[in-house]
Amino acid sequence: MTKTDIYIHIGSGKTGTGAIQAFMNNNREILFSKHSCLYPNTNTTVSEYTKGNCRAHVDFFKNKSEPEIIQEIHSIIAFSNRNNVQKIVFSWEGLFERYKFARVIKDALAGCNNCNVHIILYLRRQDHWLESAWKQWFSVSKEYKDFDHFVDSYTITWDGYLNAWSDVFGKGQTFVQPYESIQLEDGLIANFLTKIGIRYQDNHWIEDKKTEYNLGLHEDIIEILHLNREFYSDHNSSHLQNFFSRYLPEEYKKKPFEKYSLIPPKKRIEILNRYEPMNRYIAEHFLKRADGRLFYEPGPSDDDPWKQTEGLTVEKLVPVFTYLLYSLDRKTKKVTPLLKK
Repeated sequence: MTKTDIYIHIGSGKTGTGAIQAFMNNNREILFSKHSCLYPNTNTTVSEYTKGNCRAHVDFFKNKSEPEIIQEIHSIIAFSNRNNVQKIVFSWEGLFERYKFARVIKDALAGCNNCNVHIILYLRRQDHWLESAWKQWFSVSKEYKDFDHFVDSYTITWDGYLNAWSDVFGKGQTFVQPYESIQLEDGLIANFLTKIGIRYQDNHWIEDKKTEYNLGLHEDIIEILHLNREFYSDHNSSHLQNFFSRYLPEEYKKKPFEKYSLIPPKKRIEILNRYEPMNRYIAEHFLKRADGRLFYEPGPSDDDPWKQTEGLTVEKLVPVFTYLLYSLDRKTKKVTPLLKK
């Protein structure tokens, strides 16, 4: 019976998970045929695990009951054994905080003597993560009155989540990768493939530049979203963010690893000092680093240049909404002739 390595990519959020998932989704058939790697399409039937569109496994874990998840994993394992698959990859960034699924997966694999489970986790430096999380989710949360309130109130508990997963599968099977460019020399996708035992250079891959990264929005747009947070019933909703992203030009968007400047240097130092014991613990126990350093990029200093943003002004708002109206008008004019026929 073929030995099967099962890789569970549990996150965390804001560490390029969308890029990894888009790559795996776009290259599902190549991974299966060329590398004996199954990134299962759990949105369809058993015969189509290797085809179709299933970017991430959020629906698989979030919308199915535990017995259904266990039964489906059994089916995926059986399919893999029939097809001599050596690697199976699941990915959903929400798994990191939902560590109850560690036990569900463990139960599903009970009796599977040829299965080895590996947990993959990417972590972003806390000051950068807080900025990115604010822009992606928490700026529209009614719980926080502003960004400073969010930074002071929100508590990051990565060590607790990590311990919960490693208690089930073992620290030796839990791979932690700091998400910073200095520690991703060959790029994020190549780094991830290496972790699942595939060389990026060994194939011509399908690259989709449009979906490779979850691009963020300019701080002025985030402030507009924050001011309209009463429209949101759930801070995980992204409909309005997607609307702005779709119709605004590139100048209102950010690129991966592009730095934000919402936090002054002294506050950054305070944040990193607050989480230094946790970072040291993770570095020593999961990365076996004697120096206790989790992140290698130079830290902030008191004299780093920083300028507080001036906030929204009429001069800033008018071009945004003018461009939105112009974009929508162009879209309407393209559709209208079709409606007249």
